Amino acid sequence: MTRRRLARAGRVPVALGLVLCACAPAVADAATEREVVRLDASRQAPVVLSAGARPATLRLRFDLPAGAKQGPDRWYLLRLRYRLRFDRDSGRGFAWVTSDTNERTAAQVEYTTSRRGGRLFVRRTTVDLEHGQLERRSSSARDALTFTNYLQYEGVRPGANTWTIALEQSGGARVAHMELLGDSAIVETRRTPFPLTLTGAVEGGSPQVGERFAVTATLAAQRGRPVRDIVLRARPPEGGGVELVGPETRRVGRLDGARRSVTFSFRARRPGSHAIVLTAGSDANDPNASVKVEVLRATAARSAPATDWALMLTPALAMAAWLAISRRRRRRAP
Repeated sequence: MTRRRLARAGRVPVALGLVLCACAPAVADAATEREVVRLDASRQAPVVLSAGARPATLRLRFDLPAGAKQGPDRWYLLRLRYRLRFDRDSGRGFAWVTSDTNERTAAQVEYTTSRRGGRLFVRRTTVDLEHGQLERRSSSARDALTFTNYLQYEGVRPGANTWTIALEQSGGARVAHMELLGDSAIVETRRTPFPLTLTGAVEGGSPQVGERFAVTATLAAQRGRPVRDIVLRARPPEGGGVELVGPETRRVGRLDGARRSVTFSFRARRPGSHAIVLTAGSDANDPNASVKVEVLRATAARSAPATDWALMLTPALAMAAWLAISRRRRRRAP
């Protein structure tokens, strides 16, 4: 399948992470992983692919149990390992190593080749949600890579599944061969791709129009999976029913196996039901939460404390006393 056809099918995004179920790449953890299918269990490894006018493709089949799906308790990921070598006479062009399950992209690596001063230069580009876009520049014709990432939601289904690995080249790029290593695999894990969670709650009862109230946002990170660069934001609903009092952004920094609560202040402006949106950005995942607040109509003034009543009545009492004294003086006057 050509790159143009892949792009039309939505399988070759500029940023691969945009189509990978919004998941960060997984890190191997032998205690929580089980290999569902391994390359060297189905083929004699390494498997050699050589690109030409058409993509070189390897297709495998694997089975998943009834009810299999991506998350929330079990997750499936791709582990792709290979060695690749370009011909020394390669010119300006591109090469792609891709892998998918059920025609849903799980990995894409792009190589850009060029020549300067008669030498071959290769740039490797990968994109994922954990690291963003990464580039490796080299004057070597050889490259080796291990890439691990969660499958797309639609790339996992009960029963029969397909796993495809492809090598494609375009322009003057010439791949001599690619060796797919035997421990490339589809893996089941209990390790969630979402180590950071976010919840929110309104403090106290339902506020009345004009009153201030607080919303508490609580962040939690799994132990052993530190999450960094956490920034928390609160967005009041459109329409002005509720307004934010104070900054909308709070920096939390880093969490590892802990919980952190942050309070945002709001003022109720209009009666009705309003949704406040909380979002968190981090170097892992970006959770969000919606908090519903019911604003009540303003009622009669609530009972004031005794000190408040005393302060309000003092001027009136003083005026009454002055009037009484003035009347007595006028009566006594000749």
